[in-house]
Amino acid sequence: MGVFTDKNGKSFSMVTSEDSDLSVLEPGYIITRDGQFIPVSYTEDHADVFTQYINKYNCDNKYYSTSEGLKFLVGHGNVVYLGCRLKNNNDIRGEFVLVIPDEEIGVSEEQIEALRKFKATNVSAWSNSPKVYLKWTYYDDSTATKVEEEVNRRSSISK
Repeated sequence: MGVFTDKNGKSFSMVTSEDSDLSVLEPGYIITRDGQFIPVSYTEDHADVFTQYINKYNCDNKYYSTSEGLKFLVGHGNVVYLGCRLKNNNDIRGEFVLVIPDEEIGVSEEQIEALRKFKATNVSAWSNSPKVYLKWTYYDDSTATKVEEEVNRRSSISK
């Protein structure tokens, strides 16, 4: 369970994932400024998890669609991962997109480290190749090359 601070400075909690539970094959995550991972499980919709977090942060009770929630979260400095869902035994569907706060907001040191750990889950057990193609993007759909390069640089240093 992770502890977070709402806009009024009060604490609230949400389920978080341990590093050992992270996977690029999960449906999604909110990666907070302090590097915590709030998972979107297979039984939840992105919109529901986004709404829960935003309402706790805003001290509010409003429903956010996935796109509204994504815009709010990234606009407030969170990274959002839109992963995959297993549709049947042989069919994995998903976007595999990391949506990064724009350069004006930036990413925190803790998020860079969190993204490094997350990226490490994208290596096949049978080869050194990626499991999926990860798209690193800003909300406006432009490529977040600088963030990806920094994570890659730190990944090569930590080997």
